[in-house]
Amino acid sequence: MAKSTRKNTKNINADKTTAQIRNVATEINKTSGLLNLPMEVKQRIYGYAVTHSDPIMPSQIKPRSNKFYWSQLQSDSGSQCLVPLAVVELSRTCHQIYDEVVTSHIFYKSNVFSFRYPEHVITYLVAITPSRLSAIRSIQCVLPFGTTRFHDGGPDVVRAFTLLNACKGLQDLQLDIFPETISNKPSDFQKMAGYKELLEAARGLRSISLTLPPNLVDQKPWKDAILPVLQEESRLERNLPSVKSLRDAQRTAKLDIIGEGRLGEDRQPGIVATRTRQQKRNFEMVDPDGILPPRVVPKYSLSGDLAWHIFQISSSRQSEESIYGVQFLVKSAPTYNDPGQECWEDVSALDTCVARGLVLEFYRKNPEADGARHVLHIWKLDVHNEDDKDRRKLNSFTKALETRIKRQDEIKQRIADAMAREKTKAKGKKAKRGSASNH
Repeated sequence: MAKSTRKNTKNINADKTTAQIRNVATEINKTSGLLNLPMEVKQRIYGYAVTHSDPIMPSQIKPRSNKFYWSQLQSDSGSQCLVPLAVVELSRTCHQIYDEVVTSHIFYKSNVFSFRYPEHVITYLVAITPSRLSAIRSIQCVLPFGTTRFHDGGPDVVRAFTLLNACKGLQDLQLDIFPETISNKPSDFQKMAGYKELLEAARGLRSISLTLPPNLVDQKPWKDAILPVLQEESRLERNLPSVKSLRDAQRTAKLDIIGEGRLGEDRQPGIVATRTRQQKRNFEMVDPDGILPPRVVPKYSLSGDLAWHIFQISSSRQSEESIYGVQFLVKSAPTYNDPGQECWEDVSALDTCVARGLVLEFYRKNPEADGARHVLHIWKLDVHNEDDKDRRKLNSFTKALETRIKRQDEIKQRIADAMAREKTKAKGKKAKRGSASNH
């Protein structure tokens, strides 16, 4: 009893000390010239501090790690003891500066990110959170273009451009194109792996530039064949990639933890229990009576879909932590007989026919809820990736949601027109009263 009392007393004293330290830090912060500046001025100062003259070149510190070296010098030396990033140093200063620097994603908005290979693009863009992905403004990447990479690295090129297309805030793209064989001709550019995805990634960009190797004697035909096509595409509206193509890119990233909400183990891509491994686990888990414990139903399937039974969808919201910008409040459980749990789920996790039907039902009951147009856009993208049976169902869902949105727009327009007429009538009456009083 005495030990317990002493332990409680220590905890109380520790809490008091922590509270006192926080109070002192708060008082110091009140007198800080920097922290008392207007937010716009502070953001400009932080921007100068975290912007680097050289591009940021992320490379993993270890295989499958979601931590990265930030420069080629640091990566080549294998050392994290070089000068740390200014954004890291600033974030360690105090809680307020951490909130203002890290949550504003100013580091990602202010720097150029450079990648040597398509697989580096995949690894880094999958490792960071969706809000940071959306904050990136400028990317430089090498595009190997040749028969060798077409066969060996083609899928990586496709996935890399798919992820570039997922960078909603991307404005500037610099492509370093290296024709890898002498036989390549500028006219072959449209036949390269990832050409379609590159065009989609170019949409909505502010600027696109090309760099060709200096040993390429005649560079003009290459620039004439590539640059006008990409610049023409950049004038079109940017569309996000389909859920399936994005998931394919995420699954191939060489990571144990991906950045999409810092997902738990049951939602990491590429983690599969084979029958052999499962049998081995069965022998290890069996109890003295020869009975296995109840099977734990994973919440998400390998492809990232919500695998639990869904009872209802009760709300929606826009979210920066979702690549597609929409989340739903879903009540679900491992089985139909289990009590349901409410959790915000990304729209990409509701990509089955059953889930889509519940999303459509939610918008029927809540026509003014957030995200209907986002969902419609995603479903239209996914139609092309479904088999015949699922395509027919998704087509019907898409048409029903589109009709619902149009109907809601018509209602809003009628209300707006009625209000405008009432306002016009009110002005007319007021003008008549004014003229009458003048007479």
